[in-house]
Amino acid sequence: MRIEPGCCPHCGVINRETEAIIGHYVFVPGEVQPKGSTKSFATKTGKIVTTDDNPDTKPWQAVVASFVRQVAGPIIVYPEGPVRLDLSFVMKRRVAEPKRVTPPHTRKPDLDKLVRAILDSLTGLIYADDNQVTCVNCDKYTAAIGEQPGVHIFWEAT
Repeated sequence: MRIEPGCCPHCGVINRETEAIIGHYVFVPGEVQPKGSTKSFATKTGKIVTTDDNPDTKPWQAVVASFVRQVAGPIIVYPEGPVRLDLSFVMKRRVAEPKRVTPPHTRKPDLDKLVRAILDSLTGLIYADDNQVTCVNCDKYTAAIGEQPGVHIFWEAT
């Protein structure tokens, strides 16, 4: 069975043998941002305030949600059962990267923090809560010369 992103309804992924839609795919271009840590503290008035380490996370999550909303459509039907995600992060190429080869992306941000940002941004769009995600296949790599940074997202109800 060969599974590929294709031009089919709602950017679905199709099984070329049966032509059945088996999941959804979207590429979200942009500089990938990790979730980071949060810190909570009480103000003098007793109000609890939570701050994020990375102020760029929320705008990135909004971009991801916008692209996924276009693919998922205006009427959201949450699967009742488990959801599987495949995430492939294309990390921005540094100016100092060698030109002849593309080295593995073995530096920050950590892969788990990248995944957390995507899981949180998809909550309420393709599943009711991220506890429905039972399988995540993910990787990160440095963009090839001329390749757009961003994240490839594939999801399906299992």
